Amino acid sequence: MIAVHRLRHCRWRRRVKQLNFLVYPREPSRPLTEIRMNAPTSHPPKKLRRQYTNSDYPMVVLKFEDGHEIKIYQKTGKIFDAWSGETIKIMAVYDPTSKDWELVEARKSDAFEAAAD
Repeated sequence: MIAVHRLRHCRWRRRVKQLNFLVYPREPSRPLTEIRMNAPTSHPPKKLRRQYTNSDYPMVVLKFEDGHEIKIYQKTGKIFDAWSGETIKIMAVYDPTSKDWELVEARKSDAFEAAAD
């Protein structure tokens, strides 16, 4: 039983090495241990300073991907920070006592107007 397990494991490891060699060929100038893949955390997204002005609805709530919310009352605006590429939902609130909000638009943070510092 152990021999079969080791045999399968060795075949699997050998196959993985073959696939890695085909997908990630080694550069002649650097050893294989120094080659790094581009991980999602290797280049964090840029933080953007954006602004939004509410001129149409009694109150608007900006809902961010991380869960926080920003309330913007009518005829006012706010400046906020967001990550590049983050989706922000713009929700219209007609009655502040209820949680019945209307989705106005879902917009990427890059599409908002840049804030003047």
